Amino acid sequence: MEIVVKNGAEISSWDREILKGLEKELKTKRLDYRILESCRQAAPGRQPIVLIGSDYATLSQEIETARQLGRHPVILGNQPYNAFDGNYSCVCSDTGSAMLCLIDYIRAHGGEKTALYGVNPASLADQERLACFETYCNKEDVYFNDQSLEACFQQFCSAADRYDAVICANDLAAVSLVRRLREHDQNDRRLIITSCSGSRLLSRFAPQ
Repeated sequence: MEIVVKNGAEISSWDREILKGLEKELKTKRLDYRILESCRQAAPGRQPIVLIGSDYATLSQEIETARQLGRHPVILGNQPYNAFDGNYSCVCSDTGSAMLCLIDYIRAHGGEKTALYGVNPASLADQERLACFETYCNKEDVYFNDQSLEACFQQFCSAADRYDAVICANDLAAVSLVRRLREHDQNDRRLIITSCSGSRLLSRFAPQ
């Protein structure tokens, strides 16, 4: 099996966890595999090739290269299943349903006004989260992380008193929000904060 994934600092924590789990299963089953940085390093053939990644432009290019080699692309990631054109296979999270479950959970526990925080406009997964949120909540309650969580927080901070719950687009945004609110909020006000990312970052973080 050949697996295409970025190396070093270019790989996201999400992609790193996917690769770690896949490698564990392959080693358990004693199956041979090879990690490549690009489909350009792969040989032509009829075997499927696994693509791990989160960036739409990069994945689109890798899919096209795989097809030119006669290889069937299998994407492992957090993209919507219908994000790309053509024939490919995809193992992905049901981001929309996960967002709906969070909204239902918050409302069941008394949340009446919810914000969506830290949305990355360039993220396909965040676009799906945003579409689901805007179906059930208000568009003006969305706060974007356009390359700056600090700017996102400053925008949110001026309206924070309106909310009793916040859904963060990822764990980094959630940790950042908790820390920044601790520095600014003097009212000892309770606020439900949850992340819809599902990585292990929050398991290593405990508010003081």
